[in-house]
Amino acid sequence: LSRSFFAGSQRYGSIWTGDNTAEWSHLEIAAPMLLSLNVAALSFVGADVGGFFGNPDAELFTRWMQAGAYQPFFRGHAHHDSKRREPWMFDGTTLNRLRHAAMARYALLPMWYTVFHEAEVTGMPVMRAMWMQYPRAQMLYPVDDQYLIGSDLLV
Repeated sequence: LSRSFFAGSQRYGSIWTGDNTAEWSHLEIAAPMLLSLNVAALSFVGADVGGFFGNPDAELFTRWMQAGAYQPFFRGHAHHDSKRREPWMFDGTTLNRLRHAAMARYALLPMWYTVFHEAEVTGMPVMRAMWMQYPRAQMLYPVDDQYLIGSDLLV
């Protein structure tokens, strides 16, 4: 696991985007950062769910968990000075939403294994910008707030 890498790093481990903050703007920029890394052949990537620094409220943590469930590398990680953020630390409604996001991730494990195998064999990224699947659709070139996992799952 690293946040600094070199050509060939994708053969050895996962990469995360670095120490982010529990802010909506950091959630918003996570997908474009991960898409950039995937285009560079670094597919096993993700952002710290909930942000590394700070204390996300229930809504931000829920949205980050939902987004993280569809990133190749999915992990919750926080600074030791941040408040505890295990799902059971939130109210019942939030707990159910977080549980649903985690279960959606695990329900797709066979797909994740298949897409990672495809990436190994073909070189196509796991997390794909829309233009990679639809190269003639020029209106998709600037889109970085939706993407595909493999060629089939739209996020």
